[in-house]
Amino acid sequence: LPVPLILLALKSNFVQNGLKGFLDRARKKSASFGDSEKQLTALLFFVGIPLPGTGAWTGAMISSVLGMPFDKSVAAIFAGVLSAGIIMTALTLAGKVG
Repeated sequence: LPVPLILLALKSNFVQNGLKGFLDRARKKSASFGDSEKQLTALLFFVGIPLPGTGAWTGAMISSVLGMPFDKSVAAIFAGVLSAGIIMTALTLAGKVG
């Protein structure tokens, strides 16, 4: 599934009402996380780390819980996926050469 569709689905009233308790608790805990720019930078680095569970879908869920703007979330997730791809390509090529 494309990330923009996940973001739009998570912002729908159906999902918001179904996960109200979880989302309220998560937003309360994340209130002290910082301003919007720090959140977007953290999202980019989280998605950009090539480890299991730190990909675009998880980043989309995090941005939805934190209430980040749609366009900036998509940009940060795209940049994170791109950086993870570059890291994995570099590691793969280094293994072939070394």
